Amino acid sequence: MDLRDDNRLFVALEVPEPHRARLGTLGRDLAERLEGRAVPSENLHATVAFLGSVAPEAGPLVGAALAAGAPDGPVPVEVGAVGARPSSRRARAVAVELAPRHDAQAQTLRELRDGLFRAAGRPVEERPLWLHVTLVRLRGRRRVEIPEQGPSDAERMFAFSRLALYDSQLGHGRPPRYVPVHAVELGAPVR
Repeated sequence: MDLRDDNRLFVALEVPEPHRARLGTLGRDLAERLEGRAVPSENLHATVAFLGSVAPEAGPLVGAALAAGAPDGPVPVEVGAVGARPSSRRARAVAVELAPRHDAQAQTLRELRDGLFRAAGRPVEERPLWLHVTLVRLRGRRRVEIPEQGPSDAERMFAFSRLALYDSQLGHGRPPRYVPVHAVELGAPVR
């Protein structure tokens, strides 16, 4: 796997359509109310590991860790609350939380994250895996109140069926562009 010298890598579960469209609409609505910037629908994902800059020679190790540690089937999740991060008093972003429906899959994702950090030459993070989709980015830290707004029953569950390594290419005055470097199919979505 070839990496650019100035890469900025992360591994994420891809939000499937039509959930991506629904979450994108929710993000745009919240961004308007909170005077923030909605994450473009095409950029919505659930980060498993942010690796940052990785030496190009470590690319094959990261690719092998991704393939070896990926879940062997779709990852069903429950969509949780929408909240401000890191807190409603000092928010920088608004995200929707996700909870894997099976403990074994949550453990697999934690082990995948740890394996990716080791492959990239990074220390393994001690903090728990926080699976979420960022919907809105805010300028600076500020107090926000998130309107009570949750998913409908039809939107409460979905399954991830694709995991990918992305290179986040930063733009000046525009959202970053996420370029897939390597992807792993996790199987057909669970209904």
